[in-house]
Amino acid sequence: MTRRSTTTRFPGSREQRTAVSTWSLRRRSTAPHRHQAISAQLPIRYGGGPLVLGHRGSTSHGCRENSVEGVVAALASGADGVEVDVRLSLDGVLVCSHDAVVTTHLGRELEVSATTASELAARSAGGRLATLREVVSALQAGPAGHLVVEAKPVADQVGAFRTARALAELLVPLSTTTSVTVSSFDPVLLGAVRRLVFGSPLRTALLGHPAESAVAVLRQAAEAGYDEVHLSLKALRAAPHAVRMAHQRGISVAAWTVNGADLAEVAALEVDSVITDDVATARATVDRAPALHRAAAVLPVALAGGTAC
Repeated sequence: MTRRSTTTRFPGSREQRTAVSTWSLRRRSTAPHRHQAISAQLPIRYGGGPLVLGHRGSTSHGCRENSVEGVVAALASGADGVEVDVRLSLDGVLVCSHDAVVTTHLGRELEVSATTASELAARSAGGRLATLREVVSALQAGPAGHLVVEAKPVADQVGAFRTARALAELLVPLSTTTSVTVSSFDPVLLGAVRRLVFGSPLRTALLGHPAESAVAVLRQAAEAGYDEVHLSLKALRAAPHAVRMAHQRGISVAAWTVNGADLAEVAALEVDSVITDDVATARATVDRAPALHRAAAVLPVALAGGTAC
């Protein structure tokens, strides 16, 4: 194949632009068809303004992160959806917890993967840990909202397969009526999820560490066949052209975790979603910018009625 060097221009050095162009053309014949077919089922609109996703639900009303109350609060504050963290308990239940170890009422530590869901619910300090099934039920009780499930890294391949199977069993049926993405930093776990859900509307997203190049994360995602990349604010600032590259490949881009004055900057990059701790500010920022108004087909932004934890 002859490389066409003049069709795409990106910021950066000549060497960087050449590398980007070469890689884009090499991927052109493989990834787009699958990504484009699935993307049509999503409420994502390239250039139409980003979706606002509550980071671990919402803690702005005193709600516990990754809780059912936090999810409901985020949606009522104007979020288009939520992002939650999950880990697999000893007895195979997907529990919403960012940390691998939780503290009990008495100050002892419980490892999530080595503890049953019922024991975690009864003994964790600060309130009962929600299960992913409970979060899904809360979403289904209101207007449809986009759900991002961040599957936390696991220690081995057996754990990866068990977690992936539990995610597929719960989320594949949901994905037929609700937009759902499974994201992870763990390539083994995410690869297992992708194999189990292939052919379903459920999407997969590779998470990039802040120190990783956005272009490198995008390359990995395209080669593995993932539908999205979730990039840190730091990575996006270093390579803003990565958003356009992703869209040319039919891959969606989410930015995390974006708050305050950074929201307008990131939205202007035409990312597809922003994951934020401050849903109300993000909603106002996106809606205030005329160039970033979303298409009418985007998901409803709030539950009917008030919300408080």
